[in-house]
Formats: sequence, C-alpha cells, structure tokens
Amino acid sequence: MICKISPNPSFPKRGIMECPKKHAIANQKGVSIVAVIATMLILSVMGVTLISLVTTGSDISINQLQSEKAFNVAEGGKEYILANRTFPNYSLTSATNLGAGNFTVATPTYLTGAVAAGNTTINVNSTSGFAAAPGRLVIDSEVMTYTAMTANTFTIAAATADHFNGNAVYPVTTLTADPGVAGTTLNVGSTTGFIVPGSVKIDNEYLYCTGSTAVAFIGCQRGYRASTPAAHGIGSNVFQYVITSTGIVGNAQRVVRFSADRIGGETVTDGDFPNLSKWNTEVITKSDGSSSLDGSIGNPANSLISQTTTCTGAACRGLWFQGYREQTLTFPIPSGANVTLRLDYSKSVNKTGGGSATDMSVVILYQGGGTATIWSDTVENTTAFTSITQTFVSANIITGIRLVYNLKNPSGPTGNDSQRKVWFDNVSLTSPGGPGCLTWQESY
Repeated sequence: MICKISPNPSFPKRGIMECPKKHAIANQKGVSIVAVIATMLILSVMGVTLISLVTTGSDISINQLQSEKAFNVAEGGKEYILANRTFPNYSLTSATNLGAGNFTVATPTYLTGAVAAGNTTINVNSTSGFAAAPGRLVIDSEVMTYTAMTANTFTIAAATADHFNGNAVYPVTTLTADPGVAGTTLNVGSTTGFIVPGSVKIDNEYLYCTGSTAVAFIGCQRGYRASTPAAHGIGSNVFQYVITSTGIVGNAQRVVRFSADRIGGETVTDGDFPNLSKWNTEVITKSDGSSSLDGSIGNPANSLISQTTTCTGAACRGLWFQGYREQTLTFPIPSGANVTLRLDYSKSVNKTGGGSATDMSVVILYQGGGTATIWSDTVENTTAFTSITQTFVSANIITGIRLVYNLKNPSGPTGNDSQRKVWFDNVSLTSPGGPGCLTWQESY
C-alpha cells in the first residue's frame, strides 16, 4: 500500500497522510466449486436411494412371485399324493420336482422299517408330534398302544398284522367322556398332533371342531359330512389323518396342511363309465381251453379298451366278457370296516356239455396273499340285469377285488361257448370312508 502526504490548510506546518481504502477481496470461483460439490453429493445420495428402492422392490416382487409359486407347488403336492397314493399311506421320503420347484409330502411320521405281526418295537422317522407315552397310534388300520418312546421308536405290546416299510403313522387320541349325540365339546386324553380347525372321526361320525385345548376339542359341529351324530363311549378312538405338503421355489417355502380322512371317489352308475372298460370284440375261447383269443395283449382287435360313451341301457353296459378271464380291482379298505360291494350283471349262458364250473365269482384279495370268495353264480341260464349286494367285514387290508368269469366248459367241447357271455354294470364299492370308483386292470 502507498500513502501520500498532503498539505493541511489548518496547520501549514503539518501535512495530512492519505492512504487508499482497503477493498474486500471476493473469490467467486471457490463458492461455485463448493456449490457444485454439494449438488453432486445430494444427487449421489438420491441416486443411491433410488437404486436401493428399485432393487428392494424387485427383490420383494421376486420373493412374492416365488412364494406364490411355492404355494401352488405345495397344492400340487397335495393333489399328487391323493391321486397317486392309497389311504392312509401318503408319505414321500424324497422331494418330487414340479414346475420351477419341488414338493415333499409328509405324514406325522412313517415307518423306517417293516413291522411284522408280533413285533414290539416300531421304528419311525420321528416321534415328534405324538403325545407322551402312554398313547395310541394307527398304522394302516391297526390301532396300537405305545407304552414307551424314544426319538425314533415306539414300544408296543405286539403288532397284530404286517406293515410295510414307509407306511404312514398317525397319532390317535381317546375320549375321556361321552359327548352324547349333541355335545359340542370332546374331552380327550390329548390333542397333540391334531390340527384345529379341522375334522376328526369317531366311530362312523365326522365332527368339525373350531378350537382346542390341551385335552379337549371345542366348538364341534356334529354330523359333519352327512354322517349321523351318535353317542361315543369313554375310550373311543379319535382319528385325524394329517398330511403336510411343502412346496419350495428358489428361497420361498410354503406349507399346506390338511386332513385326508376319507376315501374319495364316486359311485359308477348307468350312463357314467369313465372308470370302466369293455372288450373291443366278442372273443371265443375254445371249449377245451387249449388255446384262447380272450383279449391277448398281442391282438389289438381283442384287447381291452376304455368305454367312455355316455348312454343308458344294455347297449352301453360297462363290461362284457366271453371265455375266461380274471379282472382285478385295486381298492384298499381299512381293516375291520363294513364294506358293501354292489355288482349289476346279466348273463347269457348255454353250456350243454357235462361238468360244472363257477360262472362268476367275487374274490377278495388280502394283504399277504390271502383270499376269500364272497359270492358266486353257477346257475346255467340267461338272466336280465340283476343286482347283487354283498356286505362283509375285512379281516385285514384288502389289496384288491377280483371278478372271475369262468364261462368255458372244463369237461369237453360243447360247441356253445360262443353263446356264453356276461355283462357287468354299475360296479360300486362303499365303506364308512365313503364310496369309490373301481378301476379295472388286466390280470392274468
């Protein structure tokens, strides 16, 4: 800074020093840089936030989609197991692929080793979900009381029947008081292992219960599924067959639990034959039985074909047969159940030769190879459609029902075998579990 001395009019001998005034230095470039940096920082934060929101939204959408797919897969597992397994053995020990994922189906537990009659130890996958000993369980249709348990075994007095490895095991509880015909509370030993809301079965009555405590089912609707309300004595078994289907797609997992406590299906009636079959052509068996054209697999013209035509009357009867053949109907039935078989048939038999033969018979096939004939017709005549109804109590698990049509003369040629025919129609099977269709399969 340079100052100068100017004369002072008031004091000639003194001068006045004058210096220029200081000016504030302003650097606008620095402020601009700060503003730019601040703006960029704000925009960066906003960008990161926006990207995070988009990514989170995408993850939520993907997870939601996978969850919905997993639920559909679990429902698919439910439909699969009911269609491909027989009551009550619904366990799958490994996952089954379906669509973009897979499902597993589990019962409360299952046998990890076969059980033979007389065995006192039952080996299972897990005893979790069963009431503490003593308690009851059911395998197939045999109810057992267990007196001790470990993580993977039950101790019982002795099994009375054989049970295959992998068969399902379900908990059973018992009534501690008779609910009468109108009671809405079921007092039981334990509700462990039962799902509520859900249906339970006592004797032949179904009940739908909306709540539970540790030792009672409450809010129960009597006579559920058109069953008849009845009194049930103390100690009566209470059943529920719980199945869990788990669907997995990606990281999503959905679980569906339901009760499968009845046999499904509908009774086949005249005009509705989706599950019946008939022979394609009328086949002739040689009377001496030395050779046969009775629907051999190698002869398509004589093979078994599906009958799906909707009609009524003799022109559309479900099955007809000539010669000799056995047909096996596979339809498991709980042990001890009262089972009714209805069979409508007509026949045209003109056996003129000697000897006799069982024209028709119904044979029950039991697990383990046992059989029992519950009905037969040996009369040589022609009848119009006739209905037979047979009720029997199964002593063991039924693996099938065999209809035997033996229409050839075992004692020699007669020349009339071509006139011997039997038609079967309206085949139905009913049990406390409900009616069911009988599906015909070839058996030699």
